[in-house]
Amino acid sequence: MAHPRTVRFWTYWNGTYTRMLLEHDRPIMMESGGPDDEGWHRERCMYRYDADAGVVYCESMSEGRDCDGYTSHRAEHQCAVADLASYMPPADYCDEHTRPTPLWQRVSAEQRDEYAEMMGY
Repeated sequence: MAHPRTVRFWTYWNGTYTRMLLEHDRPIMMESGGPDDEGWHRERCMYRYDADAGVVYCESMSEGRDCDGYTSHRAEHQCAVADLASYMPPADYCDEHTRPTPLWQRVSAEQRDEYAEMMGY
């Protein structure tokens, strides 16, 4: 089955819904973050579309440092083109009207918590 060379879908980013347009093999990176009241934080999300496979990939990362030390989280997800509008977040997910978003399938995930590691967790 041939898949389109571009896809569109909604994602929730930086406090609002954003309409994404992805072209085959042309990734899009979104970043936000900076200093906050307890230290700093950063979030990054890269979306990539493989039209040959009919799959959108999302690699997300968040990290920061506060009074509890350094923490980070990284995850990879994928979604078939047919499922790009298959998940409806709960109505109380945010202040905006919810929009159908991708039904992501987790491929991998890892996290780090500096103080938990020092305590042997």
